[in-house]
Amino acid sequence: MTTTHRLTHGMPQTPVSRRTAAHRLAALVLASMALLVATSARSAFASDSASPFSFAVLCDSRSSYAGDPAGTASPYYSDSGISPYFQNVAYALARETGVDFVVYPGDLVRGKKPALTGDQFATELDAFDALMQPVYSAGVPVYYVRGNHDAYEVSDYLTTGVSAAEIWREHLFQPGQGPNPAEDVVTWDTSIPGALTTFAFQHKGSLFVGLDEYPNGAKNPPGFDAAFLSEQLGAKVNHKFAFAHQPVWNYKTDELGPVDLADALQAGKVDVYFSGHVHSYQRIAEAGYRFQELLIGVAGAPQEDPVLVSGGSSGQYTPDPNLTVKSWAGGLDPRFGYAVVTVHADGSITTVMKFLDDPASPTSTVSTFDAANVTPR
Repeated sequence: MTTTHRLTHGMPQTPVSRRTAAHRLAALVLASMALLVATSARSAFASDSASPFSFAVLCDSRSSYAGDPAGTASPYYSDSGISPYFQNVAYALARETGVDFVVYPGDLVRGKKPALTGDQFATELDAFDALMQPVYSAGVPVYYVRGNHDAYEVSDYLTTGVSAAEIWREHLFQPGQGPNPAEDVVTWDTSIPGALTTFAFQHKGSLFVGLDEYPNGAKNPPGFDAAFLSEQLGAKVNHKFAFAHQPVWNYKTDELGPVDLADALQAGKVDVYFSGHVHSYQRIAEAGYRFQELLIGVAGAPQEDPVLVSGGSSGQYTPDPNLTVKSWAGGLDPRFGYAVVTVHADGSITTVMKFLDDPASPTSTVSTFDAANVTPR
């Protein structure tokens, strides 16, 4: 019985029984080449996995308001809309060695109230970019997503036709824009929910997704582009990280982000989620979820009352029995800084918080807090 075999590239069918030694040799060579290519691909992937790297995370640098109880006398107040403490945090971050890039989940500026005009909002963002110049000059790219204070619509939108989102894209430097150095290729979400303020990028075999939680404006409940997130989390990578402004968990139950975000992150096998919004540091594990959340709202914004860390002695917040929180909220002892996250060659992930020892000093040293292994369970 003669069996036929269809060769590629339009070659005619050739009976197997009539193959020559040359045919068999050619087939062996092709098979060896295919194995070599496959092995090389696996080696390249393993090489990415074996390439450790670190990145930094910080959030919430907006100033207080003149209408707050302490008014313009508050140490958190500034006419610029940015906390007076933030410049020193940026200086310390610029001195941090071994950091490939920074992710910043929002509330860069005060914005919001009283409602800003487009020009006023642009001025605040320009001032923020100037304060970040030491980090840019150190060659460290910074990836930003909007917080609620960055997402409030400007007061003259109906007159000018220029939205807060458009001003954000024009005046806030993303990697490759202005002085912010380029690093990795960014995939932008071009759909209406993404509004070109949601994006993803890959770095050394790991995926990062930055989510804008205000596609419907900051006055409406937070949301996100679930289709874009799901598509990006389908990538075959070594690790998956996501960051957005509002937390999926924290001790302040009235300050949570989109209700279905935690489950979407779980389904996409995210390793760690980074947020801010609540002005404290919290590392959070929720029972039943593989990933931990790092809430790092300590870039200079007014800090929360530390009594609330344990759930609130006043009964304002009911502790979640499934929630494990390791935190520092400042109160009378405000602390500002950033977290450093390291992906190790063995695939493990560790984090450590770096607090400025003297927040009022531009040359402050930093101390470490809550060094932890956050590799998914």
